[in-house]
Amino acid sequence: MNSRFFSLNISLLLCFTAFLPLLFMGCANLGSKTLKSERSNYNLAIQRTNDEQLLLNLVRLKYRDTPFFMEVSSVASQFTLSTTATASATLQDGVRGLFGLGGSLGMTEKPTVTYSPLQGDRFIQRVLTPLPLQTIALLFHSGWSIERIFRLCFQQMNHLKNAPGASGPTPSLAPHFMKFASAVKFLRELQIQDAINLSYNESDGVPKLLLHINEE
Repeated sequence: MNSRFFSLNISLLLCFTAFLPLLFMGCANLGSKTLKSERSNYNLAIQRTNDEQLLLNLVRLKYRDTPFFMEVSSVASQFTLSTTATASATLQDGVRGLFGLGGSLGMTEKPTVTYSPLQGDRFIQRVLTPLPLQTIALLFHSGWSIERIFRLCFQQMNHLKNAPGASGPTPSLAPHFMKFASAVKFLRELQIQDAINLSYNESDGVPKLLLHINEE
């Protein structure tokens, strides 16, 4: 009987030690797989909620309501991994020894999202401050359509107005923008033909945005 117990214990030990590396190999790959999936999920969730928040505030402005922004200042996610391994054996008279191995793997996520309201001076600086001309030139050289840049970033070009009153509450009269839209559409056609260039410089400390047209 002792020899049977001894041989059974040896078999259990060998199977148990062979099972452990497989369990921990799965644990080693779990962290990288979790990073690949969860990072994209958080990225998409923040992008989607930012778009929804922007749309909500546009509707608020339309009905003369107060816009309010909540920024996601930080996202922290903690993953807790737990593993267990078990071995069991049953030995009865006249019956062959029965033994079994078991294990479990569990993971718990504890996300922490910190929100920061955008208000006061920060609201004015982030939302109401005009874009620097240098940034607009950078957008042009990054491949953006000049039509899109001008329609989004400029309220007026010389005497052509780009609906300056439309950025606030809904105006009582339809804003003027058709001549501006036609002008920037023509600039877009020149951009496609590589016939224009946009540059930034400063003259006597005054920032300027220069539009060069290729006469050829």
